[in-house]
Amino acid sequence: MKKILISICLLFSSVSLIAQQKFIETDSLEVTPSLNSIAVWNNSIYTSDSLTFEIQNKTQKISYGAFGWDNNSFDYPACIKTNGIRIFVSDFNNNRIQIFDKDLNFIFSLNGNKSESEFLNPSKIAISKLGELFILDSYTPSILKFDSGFRFLFKIENSEVKNFEFENPTDIEIFNSNKFAVLDNPNLLIFSLLGNPIKNISLKEKLNFISSDGRNLYGVRGNTIYLISENRISKLFEVKINKTERIKDLAAYLDHFYVLTNKRIKIFTKLK
Repeated sequence: MKKILISICLLFSSVSLIAQQKFIETDSLEVTPSLNSIAVWNNSIYTSDSLTFEIQNKTQKISYGAFGWDNNSFDYPACIKTNGIRIFVSDFNNNRIQIFDKDLNFIFSLNGNKSESEFLNPSKIAISKLGELFILDSYTPSILKFDSGFRFLFKIENSEVKNFEFENPTDIEIFNSNKFAVLDNPNLLIFSLLGNPIKNISLKEKLNFISSDGRNLYGVRGNTIYLISENRISKLFEVKINKTERIKDLAAYLDHFYVLTNKRIKIFTKLK
């Protein structure tokens, strides 16, 4: 019991410390309005483009892809993620996940046409530290998990567990290294990485989307970034944007936040 209480105190202390830290804008990169997703590892910034159907390494200025159905093309790249070794792209209308190395060389395509592990519209993806792949299929809706060798492990379908039914799930993220969250406004559903339901958090206000650095879970509402725990939501900072600008995605890496808007990538750094 004493160990449990100590763990809870440490959790709240950690959340409180992060929420009290200040973040300043340290850089800004102009981008085209059609960029829709961002991923970051070390000094590499990866983006996907919903108009040109390309993925890009903004740091190395490498672009890859076009509209189409073969392995060097996309039909709406909806989400891009990286674990530092591989780049994962949800190819929404082609019903597949395409995998590349960090230099955007094609490796593998995971197709959603197998009966047991079928998925139709992979809108969001998340990658565990072990390289496990989680897919949010917005058509079904359902969550699918594959191991690092892309072998199917399990599928969580709608209405399997009471109070954890999917209505309109829009995002998925892994946090605390052993849990994943599914944003299904006005609820945030928390599961273990084994697929066991943990908690249904009722949100007072809807979130636009969620993000994670692997450890902490973040939420975006309007132009404000929030830190989310299973017990409370704390405001981190506001992003200054003009009236024609809106936040489209967020990547968190170490002490930095990369905020993708329809005009630029704004980089924020935690003050030490």
